[in-house]
Formats: sequence, C-alpha cells, structure tokens
Amino acid sequence: MGLLACVDAPAFALQLLLRRHPHWRGRAAAVVDRDAPHGTVLWTNEAAHVRGVLAGQRYAAALALCPQLQAAVIEAQELAAGVEQTCEQLRRRSPHVEPSADEPGVFWLDASGLEHWTASEERASAPPAERPRSKRRRAAADATLFDHAERAAQASTQAASELSAHAPKQRALQSWAMGTRAALAREGLQCAVVVGAHHFSVYAIARALRGEHVLVFESERREHALLLRVPLRRLRIEPRARAELEQLGVWRVADLVALPSAGVRERYGDELARLHALASRKLERELAPAAPDTPPTRSVILDTPTGDLELLLTLQSELVVELLSTLERRGQAAVELILELELENGVALAERVEPAAPTLDCAQLVRLTRLKLERRQLPRAVQRVTLSLRGQTRRATTASWESLRAGREPGGAARAFAALRAAFGDDVVVRARLHEVHLPEASFSWERVDQLQPPRPLQPLSAPLVRRILGRAAALPARSRHEEDGWMLRGVAHGPVLRLYGPYPLSGGWWRTEVARDYYYAQMHSGALLWIYFDRVRRRWFLQGSVS
Repeated sequence: MGLLACVDAPAFALQLLLRRHPHWRGRAAAVVDRDAPHGTVLWTNEAAHVRGVLAGQRYAAALALCPQLQAAVIEAQELAAGVEQTCEQLRRRSPHVEPSADEPGVFWLDASGLEHWTASEERASAPPAERPRSKRRRAAADATLFDHAERAAQASTQAASELSAHAPKQRALQSWAMGTRAALAREGLQCAVVVGAHHFSVYAIARALRGEHVLVFESERREHALLLRVPLRRLRIEPRARAELEQLGVWRVADLVALPSAGVRERYGDELARLHALASRKLERELAPAAPDTPPTRSVILDTPTGDLELLLTLQSELVVELLSTLERRGQAAVELILELELENGVALAERVEPAAPTLDCAQLVRLTRLKLERRQLPRAVQRVTLSLRGQTRRATTASWESLRAGREPGGAARAFAALRAAFGDDVVVRARLHEVHLPEASFSWERVDQLQPPRPLQPLSAPLVRRILGRAAALPARSRHEEDGWMLRGVAHGPVLRLYGPYPLSGGWWRTEVARDYYYAQMHSGALLWIYFDRVRRRWFLQGSVS
C-alpha cells in the first residue's frame, strides 16, 4: 500500500481573507456571507472568538460584541481560485493532488517514493517552530494535539509522532512534510501535514491537529491507534447526528467504531455508516487526484518587430487554430483568450477576451480580439506574441422554442454583449440587482449581464410608476420660513411645491453611523413628483430621486 499525505488548512476562507488583508492579522476578523447587518458570520479567528464572536451570529450582533471586528465576504469564485492556487503549489511537492470537494482547504497527496526527496534544502526552509526538538518539548506539544482528557494516552501520541534516529526513510518524509508546510506558510496559509498509509486516517488526524504540527507515521498500528483518539467534533458530521452520539457517550472515533455497523446505518443513515466503515477500515478510499487544468499556450518571436494590427491578427488566428485543436482533443471549448504582447522595450501588454459561450470558433475569438486591440494604440512594435486559451468541458445546448418561434437567433444577445465588453470594457453591460435593505441608496447594486433573459410582459391594470433613485442624494436649498411664492424646491423651472405627502420616517445605522430621515413625496407645479427627505442629524433637505 502506498503512502498518502493529508494537508489541512482549517478555516480556509478565513485564511484567504487574512491573506487578502494582511494588516488584519492579530486583530479580530471574520468571514460573513454578505456585508449587511443581517449577514451571517461564517468563520472567525481566535481574536474574534475570545470577544464572543461565534460562527452563526448575525453581523450586527457580532459588531455589538466587538466594534473593532474586521469582516468581509469571500465569494465562491475567490474560494475556488484559492483552492486551485493551493493545488498548484502542492503539485510542486507531489505529482498527484486531490482537493476535497466538500471541505475547501483539505488536500490529499501521493507521498509514495518521496522518501528520496533531497532533504538538505527542506531543513533550511523549515520554520523554527518545526525544527527538531527535544523529546521533552515534543511530548509537551503532542499532549495538546487532542482533548486534555486524553492525557492518559500521551505516551501513544508521542510514539506516533517521534521518528527513530535509525529510520532514514521517515526522516526524509518528515523533511518533505515540513517543507510542504513551510511552502504553504510562505503563501500565507497555516496547515497541518500528516503522512500515513490510509486515506481516512491521515484526514481525521490532520483535522484534529487544527492547522498545527507535522506527523509522519512509521507503522499502520500507531496510525490507527491515534485515529481512534480523534474527537468526533473535528470531523464533518451532521450536527444533529453528532449531538445524539454525544448523548450516548460517543465522543471519539474509537467509540464510533465500537458501535454495530448495521445499527449505525439504520439510525443515522448512509453518510455516517460510510464514515463508520472508513474508520473501522472495512472500506478504503483510493486517492483520486485532480488533473491539472493547464491552459494550452503558444508563443512566437517575430523576426521583425511590427505594429501592424492585421499582421498580428493573422498570426493570432494561426495560433488560435492550434490551441483550439488541443482543447477539442480534451473535450473542451474556449471560455477565455489571453493575449500577451511583448514590445521592443521589454514591456508586456496583456489583453483578455471572453466569448459569449464556450466555443471552438476561431473567427469569433479573432473578431473579439480585433475589437479589443482597435481601441488600444501600441507605443512600440511587438516582438513576441504569447497566446493561451482557458477551456471548459463542452455541454450540448439547445435553442428554446420561444426563441425559434419569435424568429430570434439563439445566443445573439450574448454575442452582442461579448462584443461590447471587448470594445468598451468588462463593466459596460450591467443591470440593477435589488437588495432587501432599509437605505434607498443601498437598495440596489450593478451586476454584470452575460445572458439576456427573454421578456415575459404582464398586462398591468394601470401604468406603473417608476421611482428613479439617484446614486448619491443631492443637497437641496434650505427652506425659508417666509415663502411668498411657495417652496421653490428645484428652482423656477419646476415652480413651487403644491403638496407634500408624508412624512415616512426611516432610522437605523446604529452599528456604523446614525441615520434618521423623514421622507416625503413632493408634487411640483410642473407636474413632477420628487422624492425628498429631511436629514434630522444634519438638519438639511436632500433629493433622493423622482417618480414618473
């Protein structure tokens, strides 16, 4: 049986957040699902935890407990990009890497044959905390690997973590594991590394280490002995099932293994039954490494530097044909084209275009590139052209019956959007997304539009009124106590205010800055209907928008 290594970076999303904001390290920080008072806290660091901020709390409640809390959102795309980037780092340490599909931050590596890894450079790069220590200091650290109630088995833990002075294979694997942890530490990720023989064992023990320490097992017996001591709360178990098990006194993997497998399946379902089989070694999961998604790339050095756009596009079309053939053999289609132009002075210019849908059409990619380059003037001639295509698995698509019946070309709007983005920038085609918040100026945001949804018109009983909100409220002139001609809210053009509808008070924002407003609808002499408010904090009138 080959050797496996498990790398566990706990609270992976929080670690990505701290890597994005390194000045937040040492301060109370958290990841929330949305940056709003009713958002939910997903992960917290130790500084926030000691101040009472816990996962599952509302963002507003967390700020009340810790006003200095730094929080932000980690989007799914950023999380997936962080996993892929970490996979690329780990592939430099092992050719086969399997990221967990359910738990971001957990990775398995094939460690077979890595005992021949040259250890001299790894020892030099290992952090001071991971250098060899005396038996007394190592035993003290190992005593805190799991629950303090497990001190009776401290000798077993120490034996599992210590390496014999006469085992060069274990020393080499230890050096490799320490170098792996140090490499991720340089990327801003704290992790635990466990090397052993069984897929589930190294995973469970790595989860119990909470991102600390490196363990290399010299025998399966010691590996299994330490697995049995892992607390169940460190594993991914459905909360209700874990609570029921704790009421029965089942706290560790050893307690779970002691239960009958048929009873576990009947009472708790297939998921926990599978975990029971993995822990008792009745089921062994094989390593399933993910294939590296390396985009095909071609590079050409020009004999004579040129700034002729037509010549560059002709050269690009030849390269695109080769790269599309590579993607087609992989069963993929192009979703992104990256063009890098190296100028005579050594400066590199990069351009990126995205087609409306995954495509193998060379002409479509060249046309988008033309739109991108026509608006850019090259300061120098180009001496090197590098082109790469990012692919995606092709899926069969069918046109909707409504589009065919209406005579519209399927995907035509999406291709038009792609052409507009290539010519004028990525943020040129957007739409408003409504949000359930109390402040009008924060009730919508702009989001990118990739596909045009087919219209589904309704038959209204009357013409609807549209409230148009200003991106930023405009200050209005102060209201005079003596209004001989009426309140001239917007000057002579609109005339005086005929009638005010309101007030509609709005207050909040106590977790940041106080907001206290009285909203009115002002009917003007010109027929316009304006939406205004009086700010009770600043004692001024503001125009929020209009209704038409």
